Amino acid sequence: MRTIAYIDGFNLYYSMLRGTGARWLDLQRLVSRSFPSDAVEAVWYFTAVVHKSEDDPKRPKRQIEYIRLLEATGVRVQLGSFTRHKVWTKTVEGSPVRVVRVQEKGSDVNLATRLLIDAASGAFEQAVIVSNDSDLQGPILHVSQNLNLRVTVLQPVLRRAAASVSLARAATASKLLDARLLSQCLFPDTLAIAGTSYRKPETW
Repeated sequence: MRTIAYIDGFNLYYSMLRGTGARWLDLQRLVSRSFPSDAVEAVWYFTAVVHKSEDDPKRPKRQIEYIRLLEATGVRVQLGSFTRHKVWTKTVEGSPVRVVRVQEKGSDVNLATRLLIDAASGAFEQAVIVSNDSDLQGPILHVSQNLNLRVTVLQPVLRRAAASVSLARAATASKLLDARLLSQCLFPDTLAIAGTSYRKPETW
């Protein structure tokens, strides 16, 4: 079955990758191993480049290096952005305090838009959505029910109880991402592609 995968980068990261040694992840291999009977013709990755922080100024550099590697292996990357706003909130004790709120913008909209464009053009027989974000319910429902195309949601959660029920119901099929595949689908620490060398960041 001709398959295109659409990966919600931040949902995958915060659900399964943060704090693990699996961030240097070969997404092409991960999708192919998750759907071994299907012909994975494209993998889309939706994310945004993080900002520097005082305690970790090299965060953007590490992420950009990973994005460059993904693109070199054929993954199609579409970037959103971050917004920073100063807002008032309250402490646990109820005292007002002003904080900087950082929000990622665009990834879910970019994913939904690409899914609908590809569905309308007949680019796939099956769409694989790697996300547990219920905000994607609407476009998934449209593709699976109105366009009668197969949509499989691959939910990056460790427990079935944590999986979005509404997302699974909108899709043709759903399953949990097998956490055991993460360690089996890592890039080598160093590799060369088309004459360019890539090295896993030390803190990854």
